[in-house]
Amino acid sequence: GYVEIDKTAPALHTYISGWLGSNGWYTSNPTIFVEGFDVHSGVATERVQVSGLGWQNSGYTISQDGSYSLSYEVTDVAGHTTTGSGSVKVDATDPTLSMSITGGGGMNGWHTAPLSVAVSGSDATSGLDKVEMRVNSGTWQAGPVAFGSDGVYSVAARSVDNAGNLNQASDTIRVDMTNPTLAESVTGTLGSNGWYVSPVNVSVSGSDALSGVDAEQIQVNSGGWGGNTTAITSEGTFNISFRVIDVAGNSVS
Repeated sequence: GYVEIDKTAPALHTYISGWLGSNGWYTSNPTIFVEGFDVHSGVATERVQVSGLGWQNSGYTISQDGSYSLSYEVTDVAGHTTTGSGSVKVDATDPTLSMSITGGGGMNGWHTAPLSVAVSGSDATSGLDKVEMRVNSGTWQAGPVAFGSDGVYSVAARSVDNAGNLNQASDTIRVDMTNPTLAESVTGTLGSNGWYVSPVNVSVSGSDALSGVDAEQIQVNSGGWGGNTTAITSEGTFNISFRVIDVAGNSVS
């Protein structure tokens, strides 16, 4: 016969597989590994317990965000057990990010009044590190940013949590607070004392440097607004109104 003697507890080694972000937070679901070594009887079990939720075999993956305490255990065939402890923090979720506009107003995505843009964010697990914005290629800043001049602006925003997760957004702010220009034309044969002695052709044209011209219209007396040309062929006295409207909703008459 023979006698087997194992008086030595197994060695224990642990490691965590996952993407480690900032400040000790894992930004992917980490897998906990427990490895044992026993030169005599050999290793029987390698287990991990996550925050008292029951023992799991080595290779257990934590699938939810949070801060966890870890207990490790390796047992050899002879019944000796080696234990250890540790912790892990998991935040695999991007922070929230939102952009809000105060003021402004207009049509077709254009603003015809001054406005300001603010950004905000939150993070439920590791907490929010920063939320900031920039205009065009300017510097990042906390905001809000005021827009009081005509132009087309590219706005970028980002929020970063303490684990290093990043959320990004962008928007285009279009500002046109300037009325379009208006040019009117009345043509015909002019007689005496301001009277035309032939049919009269009336037209209106406009221009707008930013949003562009949306409508050029003429109103005769109290009738409806029509297009940019009309002909008056009957005799009488006529009240003619002109107006130009740009895409943003600004108008001149």
